[in-house]
Amino acid sequence: ETRITADTRRICRVELDPADAHSLPEALEAIRVADIITIGPGSLYTSLIANLLPLEMVSAIRSSGAHKIYVQNIMTQPAETSEMTMGNHIQAITDHVGHVLFPNVLVNTLSPSNAILRKYSEGNAHIVQADEERVRDMGIRIVKKDLLSESDVIRHDTDLLAEAVLLLLLA
Repeated sequence: ETRITADTRRICRVELDPADAHSLPEALEAIRVADIITIGPGSLYTSLIANLLPLEMVSAIRSSGAHKIYVQNIMTQPAETSEMTMGNHIQAITDHVGHVLFPNVLVNTLSPSNAILRKYSEGNAHIVQADEERVRDMGIRIVKKDLLSESDVIRHDTDLLAEAVLLLLLA
């Protein structure tokens, strides 16, 4: 992960080594009995996609009857997702797993303060642009909620995020 953020080249694909690494049985069982499966927020390639790559993981998620939700990052990450839109994030996941795996996306609607946006901009991080038409054309439902927690960093508010996920389950 640190090597990726130190590099300025755009990431196209990540792979496991060894490529035939198996998913933990406990993880597969948790997916099998889950009512909700979420992925995100987190580093797109090094946290999210990497967790989908072990054998059996994608098929377990796909065959699950759980509600599947992707939580879109609020900000880009230097080197890893610079200049990527919401659609680019979702396309990267889709390219790695072969199809849309998470048919719902939760996206924050609150804007961070100008002061903190300037701080992030100095580090080459920006708000992830929500190219909604492209995402809808992928067959994905967009759910917009106020999810922002802002202090000296921009993050999702954990309580608001949990509430939004539960509301999606009940919808």
